[in-house]
Amino acid sequence: SGLADRTELDYKGHPRPGLGMQKEQVVRLLMVEDSMETAEQLVSMLRNGGIPVRPSRAENLAQITQIIADSSPDLVLCSSANRSPTLAETVEA
Repeated sequence: SGLADRTELDYKGHPRPGLGMQKEQVVRLLMVEDSMETAEQLVSMLRNGGIPVRPSRAENLAQITQIIADSSPDLVLCSSANRSPTLAETVEA
């Protein structure tokens, strides 16, 4: 992973087709989010931006640990406003 692996973005911040992001690349996303609605909005925004995602959502520390062990997510999104698990708990998991 270096500069050659970075995705070039257009003026709106969306990945430019054919430049750095292949269609078959799917981002394995782990969301630690209190609100199901917010989690669905995040997935929708990423997909509408041309980023294919395979989302998972964890509601507790045991689920976070299990999802990380099973699927090795590429990206973990956690709100600093989460009540449980908190951002600090998620980082430590």
